[in-house]
Amino acid sequence: MVSRGGGVRVVAALFLALVTAFTLAGCGSSTSRHPVTNTSEQTATAGSQDASDSTDDETDVDASDEPPSSAPAARRYVEDVAGVRLGMDDAAVTKRFGQGLFTNQEGEAGARYYVDANHTLTLHVELMTGSTVSSMELSYGLVLPAGMVVQDDPNVVSRALDSKVTASKGIALGMSAANLIKVLGKPMRDERTGVQRVISYDDEIGESDYWAEFTFVGDHLRDIWISDAS
Repeated sequence: MVSRGGGVRVVAALFLALVTAFTLAGCGSSTSRHPVTNTSEQTATAGSQDASDSTDDETDVDASDEPPSSAPAARRYVEDVAGVRLGMDDAAVTKRFGQGLFTNQEGEAGARYYVDANHTLTLHVELMTGSTVSSMELSYGLVLPAGMVVQDDPNVVSRALDSKVTASKGIALGMSAANLIKVLGKPMRDERTGVQRVISYDDEIGESDYWAEFTFVGDHLRDIWISDAS
């Protein structure tokens, strides 16, 4: 038989054992938080490193993100197409290619269209007041005013126009975009729409309205358009 006093001692011993176990468990729980604390410190350290890396990256970007040098104005290279120059007198154009198909619905003083004998190329020349050339365009295929065909005007065919004609600096229909850029330098604009790519240059340094536009299809130059209405 266990006396009342002995029972109290047993209960007290059990209580002490429970308290000791709970205290030890608490110490274990506290110890288990150390990895979390370390992880937090590592995260803070990593964050500091990331911030440092980010700062380094930003410095690199700033260093390399300097304003690009102005692309060379294409006017320095491309002022004539198929022998037609900007500012050329209309009389000189007709002397070289003939009367062509003339329309007074374009330009300030009209425009002339010329097609090669094989009907594979079109030269389009617009005139400004004073009958001088304000723009010229050389294209693959037949590019005539809407609703018109070669048969509408026999003057449209010019034997002076053939597949060998080029623009300044040897720029020719059929060349690649890489070759064009190699000749003219970095373009002011380079836009792509599907298989079509348009590379453009303008005279941003000068005060003229000069503009040069080169249209590629499948990386083959299909159209050369040069303009300066100033």
